[in-house]
Formats: sequence, C-alpha cells, structure tokens
Amino acid sequence: MPWRKYRATEREYGKSYKICKGVQVRCDARKKWTIFVTAKGQRSNTTVGEGRDNFIKAIKAAEVVAKKLENLPQDFGQKKPEESVVMFREYSKEWLNGNKGRWSEDTYEKYEITLRLHLYPFPEFNAPLNKISRKTIKKRLRDHLQTHSPSSVATTYNVLSGIFNEAIDDKLIHSNPASGLLKSILPPVNKRNLTQADHTWPFSQKRIRQTMIRVCKTAGLRVRHPHDLRHTYATILLMAHTSPAYIQRQLGHSNIQTTINIYGHWIPGEGRDGLEDALTKSGEKMHKNTYKTRHTTQPTGIVNL
Repeated sequence: MPWRKYRATEREYGKSYKICKGVQVRCDARKKWTIFVTAKGQRSNTTVGEGRDNFIKAIKAAEVVAKKLENLPQDFGQKKPEESVVMFREYSKEWLNGNKGRWSEDTYEKYEITLRLHLYPFPEFNAPLNKISRKTIKKRLRDHLQTHSPSSVATTYNVLSGIFNEAIDDKLIHSNPASGLLKSILPPVNKRNLTQADHTWPFSQKRIRQTMIRVCKTAGLRVRHPHDLRHTYATILLMAHTSPAYIQRQLGHSNIQTTINIYGHWIPGEGRDGLEDALTKSGEKMHKNTYKTRHTTQPTGIVNL
C-alpha cells in the first residue's frame, strides 16, 4: 500500500499524510482527499476525490509533486524585483547626496571625485544599473590599478559596491555585481604596497604628507595636511569675493550646490577681482608669523594660524 511509508496524523476531518516537507495529502471537511502544497511561501491545493481509489491517486500525485519540488531553484516562489531602468549616473548622484549626512566632509569629496573622474568618463557606466555587469566592473578596477594606487582602487570599489547595495535595497536590481571583487583585484591589506604612487602623479600621497609634516615642523607651524590646502585655497578665494561658480570649477565639484554646502558659511562675492591681492596678503601674513616664530620666544613653539 503506497500510503504506509508515510506518517499519518489525525486531524479534525480525518487523517493527513506528510509526503515531504511542504506536501501533504489530507481528508477535508467534504471527506474528499486533497493534496496541499506549500513552496517558498506560496500555497496551493488540488482535490482528487472520495474513497480508497482516489486516496491512492492522491498519494501518487503528491509523490510526483514532491519530486518536482526537489528540483526547483532556490528562489522559486519569491517575487523578484522589476528590471531597473534607472541610469547609473543619475542613481549614483542620488546615492551620493542621500548619504552625505553619514560621511565626513572629506569622505564626501573623495567619493564625489571618484565618481566624476574614475567612473563617469567611461561609456560602460553610462548605462542602466542592471546592464552593468560584474565583468565590466572587474575590468574597470584592473585598468584603474594600472595607473593608480591600491587605495584609489579600493575607494572606487567601495563607491560602486555602496551604490549597488542601495539599489538592491530600493528593489531596482537583484544582486550586487561588485560584491567581493576587490579580493580578486588587490592583494591582502597587509601585503599591499602602500607607498605605491599613482602613475599619473609624481609623488605618492604618503610622500606628500610626510613632506608637508617636515616643512611645517621646520617652519615652526602647526602641522597641516595636503587636503587643508584645498580648503585654504577655497577660503582665500571667497574672502576675495570670488564667484562661487569659479571656485566650483577650480575645486572640480560636479555642481555648485556642493561648493555652497561645504563653504557656504563664507559670504561669496562676484568675479575674480582681488584674488591676487588676497593671495599676496595671505602669503605676507604667513611670512610674518613664521618670522615671529623664529625670532620670538613662545612657550609652545607653535604658531596657530
């Protein structure tokens, strides 16, 4: 008898036979044998009929269903997100501005520069999100490594992965094509050449930082970092009443709103009038402070500019 190999339990209207996980044959309220199937959150049932013969038919039909379920893909019954028609460029800008509050000012600028210089210029990223393949991303990262440092490649990867992860959360794509790729592009962190310079630059970032530290200490000034020069330059321009549009182009911001958000606490003027005077006065002030440091006695030996 085909049903004897299955465990039977008593239910309200009669016996129920478990064929496999998600497949049962039960006697319903009408005293008819019915096949109940539950797979990946979807439920269905089929009534076979009354009596012994229909009971045997129900058991055999349920066995066929059970075999089919064993061969179903893991995502059977799960509703997949619709195909994305959102362009990478537009969505990446939303991602950048939407997450700005989570990052420091320097991180925001670094990600914005990465998108503008290392991703947007390439035609393969002028495409819908769901059309950018894992192979495309891998090639871009490997090509990037030929002319840039490992840290620059890692930043580009983090930007791409962050964008695609958010697109998954927004149900625009099914998976992240960049996931785990960095391991196949770069060696482990403890084996990377951290002093490797970008081939497009004469010095590595580490060497520039070390040089600035040495110069500041020699001059008796508070230690500054290379990125501080960028902020100083923008501030001097604004103090000289330079147009924010000109400063935007100088800093390489993708839009003027980014410039205003970062430096908006300075009151901008118009045009480039007074720029040279501002730079000259700033240089004279720094020279005077350096002179005082070298020729006057101060408890700390440090001049705060």
